[in-house]
Amino acid sequence: MAAEGPGEPERAGATPHAIRLTAREREAVALATEVRGLLCTWMARRGLAAPLGVSPYVDRAGRPCVLIRMDARLALAVLRTLPDGRPPPRRPNGTFRHGP
Repeated sequence: MAAEGPGEPERAGATPHAIRLTAREREAVALATEVRGLLCTWMARRGLAAPLGVSPYVDRAGRPCVLIRMDARLALAVLRTLPDGRPPPRRPNGTFRHGP
């Protein structure tokens, strides 16, 4: 069986047309699907339409994870819904301060 590509491990039973996901990969896909659905519902309730990307992956420790990509307008709207109700303070150059 040939490798799938440089740096990618072979998967048992994998063919060029069908790659089987590991249990952790399936968990990551399910997590991404749930996160995307919740965020889309949250956006719709607030009348927000913006690009949203939710990508599943498994980290090096083997934990299912998601990567969320959104534009600045949506990110600020999300930040405003956090417990204190406002986005974090900005530096003079427009970037956000994280931590004290």
